[in-house]
Amino acid sequence: PIQVDETGELLGNPGVISCHDLESGGMSWSTKPEDGINVQSWDVVKLQGKWLAILGLTCGKIIVMDVISGRNLHEYEPGSPISQVKSLKIDDRIVISACQESEKKSLILGIST
Repeated sequence: PIQVDETGELLGNPGVISCHDLESGGMSWSTKPEDGINVQSWDVVKLQGKWLAILGLTCGKIIVMDVISGRNLHEYEPGSPISQVKSLKIDDRIVISACQESEKKSLILGIST
């Protein structure tokens, strides 16, 4: 938990992510709440030899991130909080599906090029 309130209740997860080297245990990189990355849903896929994280954020963004470096490769901002993301690899492309918390458009589909 990020914090405990005055009643002793644990407050919510800040949605931060980090990458650790499994051999050494050392942290390679991490995000911070002030980065604006509050992850609500995520998926990981390997495409053309690269591990990619597909992140659905509470601020209404979908980010494709390089897992090894932590660098954002692509951002899409439909505007409503993203409650679920999934990816599917087809040949050398990925299909990203996402559900957003919106009454008008709740399903987003994207294909990498």
